[in-house]
Amino acid sequence: MLAYHNDPAVKAKYIARYAEHRRLDQVVQGTGFLDGRGCFIGCTLDNYAPEHFPIELGWPSWLTNLAEIVFEGLPKNKAPQFGTDLLESVREGVDLEKVRMPFQPKLSSDSQRDNLLRLIRSL
Repeated sequence: MLAYHNDPAVKAKYIARYAEHRRLDQVVQGTGFLDGRGCFIGCTLDNYAPEHFPIELGWPSWLTNLAEIVFEGLPKNKAPQFGTDLLESVREGVDLEKVRMPFQPKLSSDSQRDNLLRLIRSL
């Protein structure tokens, strides 16, 4: 599975969608997706359906779940930016399985979040 199905248009679509939710101040913690407002997953997909990330974005399920844990665990003012940073950091066409092992056990602190973004950017 390749990130964004190796298609820059797919990446652009989801970045733009999430950015629009941010612009409208609709990215919130604690809500999957309701009345146009939601979490990282909800605002990326316009629907709280984490199982669609592999289908629509080419991201493995474990990374989607991990991203949601990080998003929900961040301070309220940092969570929306994390979603933007993560979507932008993943290059289209990379195999995201390469970052699984270093982050699988636990990812909840700011430093671990930064390490995840750094590792993804290096792919």
